[in-house]
Amino acid sequence: MINKKIILISSLSVSLFFIASNIQAGWVFLIVSILISLLIFSSIYSHINLSGLIVKRVLPFEMYAGESIDISLEIKNQGFAKYLIRAKDNFLSFNTDVLFSYLPKKEKIKKTYRAMPLGRGVFDGGQLVLSTAAPFGIFEAKKKLFLSSPAVVYPKYFDLTNFPLLESVSFPVETIHERRKGHGDEYYGV
Repeated sequence: MINKKIILISSLSVSLFFIASNIQAGWVFLIVSILISLLIFSSIYSHINLSGLIVKRVLPFEMYAGESIDISLEIKNQGFAKYLIRAKDNFLSFNTDVLFSYLPKKEKIKKTYRAMPLGRGVFDGGQLVLSTAAPFGIFEAKKKLFLSSPAVVYPKYFDLTNFPLLESVSFPVETIHERRKGHGDEYYGV
């Protein structure tokens, strides 16, 4: 993805190359080659930094809409040590960012966060986006994963203190339907 840093470093490299060509200064060519090497190394390293990762989402199978739950992300690194990886979890409208600053070689890291499911229903899994701009923050690489994590979100429930339809009627002649009836064929409540 092209950003302002890439455009700035590229235009600086081109400008310095034209200056170095005109004044024939070797040290300016050296700066140009360092800047171009920085761009190439950043683009390759950011993509390699996301390879060899196995991600697992752990959450309760049953939950209620509007109640907070604990969710864990486990990342197992099968390659070399990795740095500054961000996981953006969009499952069940969580939309949460989790930062893994360091993933040692051949180890598993687990981070837990709290989230609140907004929708209700039966879900099979959801998308997780891993991204990194390591080591220099110039190129950002992204990797989209679908994590299978089945879950059932039930509607929020409320405790009733009393049940109005079963209350005694005000007058013995009045029936429940007549008392709850509004204008015409409509009722005040259900």
